[in-house]
Amino acid sequence: MTAGVPFPIPPDRVLSSWRRALTAFQPRRLWLGQLLLHRVEALVRIARRHEVEPVRLALLRQLAEATPLDQLRVDRDMLARWLHELSADGLIEPDGEGRLTERGRQALDSGAYTASVEERRVFTFLDEGDPSRPLLFAPFHGRAVALAPPPGWRFDAATLEECARRSKEWKTRHGFPTDVEAVLGPAAPDTGAAPDWRRVILDRPEQLLMIFIRSDDAAQRRRLGFAVRADDWVLQTDAPALSLDEDDREALPALGAEPSPEAWREAWRVWCQRRGLSDADACRIEALADRVRVVAPRGLASTLGGDRNEAWLLAGAGRTRVAAPMEIVEG
Repeated sequence: MTAGVPFPIPPDRVLSSWRRALTAFQPRRLWLGQLLLHRVEALVRIARRHEVEPVRLALLRQLAEATPLDQLRVDRDMLARWLHELSADGLIEPDGEGRLTERGRQALDSGAYTASVEERRVFTFLDEGDPSRPLLFAPFHGRAVALAPPPGWRFDAATLEECARRSKEWKTRHGFPTDVEAVLGPAAPDTGAAPDWRRVILDRPEQLLMIFIRSDDAAQRRRLGFAVRADDWVLQTDAPALSLDEDDREALPALGAEPSPEAWREAWRVWCQRRGLSDADACRIEALADRVRVVAPRGLASTLGGDRNEAWLLAGAGRTRVAAPMEIVEG
């Protein structure tokens, strides 16, 4: 786990532009998350579907009918090569008799079979900086900003291994690749296996500012995250960089939570302090469904002038904040 990362505070005009860019989703609130990510690269065993070529399928059919090998009208060298390939793929027994395996019968019935292969894959995990909370897999799409490893930065391979052992239903729900069967980490020293660089697990720290909104799609309620370029505040709206199940509160539980009245009052105090306004406590704060209403004395409301048009409050602490537009009225 890691120490905190300074939270970037976007200007009010930027928050307004983000809301306009996301108009299609009709967001009532914007949740900002300064995410720390583990980009983990590891060798895994995956299940891959293979289509059977017509010639090999015809040979499997002959073998299933127990046709003697010496009666097959095939060049001997070619037959030997095909039998070797079928055996290597686990479609026939390796005893040279040409008997189909269970996988071979599957291939004969469906014209395809599933076999395990090894390849390196990349997985991303959220680090919430809380030692009491585990790292959580997050199907992040895109690239974040590379980060020097903060103090205490580490990744336990058991976290990835546990994800690989989960059920297909869990993987589908959380966006974990369903074809991943196991993680192939470094071999134990006492196995005598030769070192294999592919088994080395790499963990790269990254960080990214994201804007989250709720998607109220009737079929599947999600929390959608859109990446922000921190150097120029550009919101990348082409596609969500992260999609979280709305009913899954393990990942970033603060996303979607409504701040307390005191949190909104504190956000208002901070907003006033940045503008040199001293009578913030003379105002009444009302959190509405789509905005925060500030009932201010006439003098303060007049002082704000144009700041009243695109004013936002940013409530919360830590790695996530809630942003809502303000309506400043006299009262």
